[in-house]
Amino acid sequence: MNTIGYFSRDDGVYLVYTPFHKQTDNTAEKIAMSLGNAFIVLAVVVVMTSVLIGLYYFRFYKVIHGWLLVC
Repeated sequence: MNTIGYFSRDDGVYLVYTPFHKQTDNTAEKIAMSLGNAFIVLAVVVVMTSVLIGLYYFRFYKVIHGWLLVC
């Protein structure tokens, strides 16, 4: 990932879904922050999948089409 400029620069800009980004040398703290970020991303995927399944179940096809057009 160091070959991609976006990931190797440190300009203080972080993604919204990665709130744990403190610079530290403590390995346990790095692992805890990495797991926290991973669980946040996983939770977003699970919630969005559940919403999509719910929309299919209740036959809200126009909402699904609108969602796909916006994405």
